[in-house]
Amino acid sequence: YRRSALISALAIAGFALFHSLLASLPVKRRVRALAGPRRSDGLYRFAFNGIAVVTLAALVRAIWELPDRTL
Repeated sequence: YRRSALISALAIAGFALFHSLLASLPVKRRVRALAGPRRSDGLYRFAFNGIAVVTLAALVRAIWELPDRTL
């Protein structure tokens, strides 16, 4: 049980860190510098939300598949 709880906590912390990193100003500035202002302004939020949905779904699936005990 402790191992499943630890894995869940680490997965959630990893998701939160990744999500916060993508939302940070340095990453936004880097994307803007690489893609240009027009593409960056138009697609960053769409891409950010898409990545958030995919990674959240992976997180939920990983936690769902952890072995658990009957209460």
